[in-house]
This record gives sequence, C-alpha cells and structure tokens, in this order.
Amino acid sequence: MKLIANQITNLTDARYFAARGLDGLIFDLEKMDPKEVLAIVEWIAGPDIIIHTNQPESLDAAVASIAKAIWTNTTGWSLPVTTYRSWSKLLSAPSEDPTAWIVSEDNWDEFVQSKQYGSPVILWLNYPDTKWLNEAGTHSLWALMIDGGEEELTGIKSFEDYDDFIDAWEELVAE
Repeated sequence: MKLIANQITNLTDARYFAARGLDGLIFDLEKMDPKEVLAIVEWIAGPDIIIHTNQPESLDAAVASIAKAIWTNTTGWSLPVTTYRSWSKLLSAPSEDPTAWIVSEDNWDEFVQSKQYGSPVILWLNYPDTKWLNEAGTHSLWALMIDGGEEELTGIKSFEDYDDFIDAWEELVAE
C-alpha cells in the first residue's frame, strides 16, 4: 500500500515527506503557481509528482514533464500520464473509471456500499489517524493520502502527528 501527501505548498512539507519515503506528493495548481512547484521539486528526490488541476489541457509544459500522474475531474483531454479522479456517488459512474479513484474519508462509507472497485482506490484522510491503516488493509486499498499544511514560520513546522502515522504505515507495509 502506498502513502501519498496532498496539498504540498511549501518546501518544508515536500522535504519531510520525501525523506520519510512517501510514494507521491500532490501539488494543487489551483493553490500554487507552476513556477513554485518546479522550484520545490528541484529540492527533493524520490516521490512521484502528482498534479491536481481543473485545467489539464492548459498544463504548463515544464510541470507536465515532471508529472507522473494528474488528478482532475475534467474529462475529454489526453496526456500520457496516469489519471486520478475524485469519487462522489452523484458524479461517478462505472463508465468513467479512471486509473485510480480518490475517495475522501467523508465519502468512504458510501463508496464501500457502492462496491465500485473497478479501479485502484486512494483513501483521502482528514487527519493521519492510524485507525485507517486497518481499514486500508481490510479493503486492499492501493494508497492512503494525507494532507500537508501550513508552516508555523518559514521552514518551521511540527510533524509529530505525521511521525506516528508514517511509522505505523511503514510497519504495516514491511509485513
């Protein structure tokens, strides 16, 4: 099972999550300038770079070249990358299967009841709570996704809550 960090907006988060061995980092182009993404990515190595955008057809060429995957709910475009799509009972139908569904913790119960497992599933957690590691194992999830966040000051942030979660995840995937 993979672990992905979402909403990366600063170098502090990117370097921490890369150093901890996460499989992917998601940069949201609705919240960041593509130049900021490129500047941060220069300082890290390891995780796949995933871009979240509502306008994949106008993706900056430099950012597209570093993207391993695109997370978008927009249809009718084509780039040679993996596609992730948000799951919602109202918006998602089996004919729209992406490479992977991103299901928020808030929609998890509905998703499980829908039995719509045609594609791998990424469970997006509101908070890095270890209780979700058991759920992930029970449902053979492809990945869990946790959010980065704001720095307290530039370059300063506490990762205490993340440390315990990532330690438990590492133990689980080592088994």
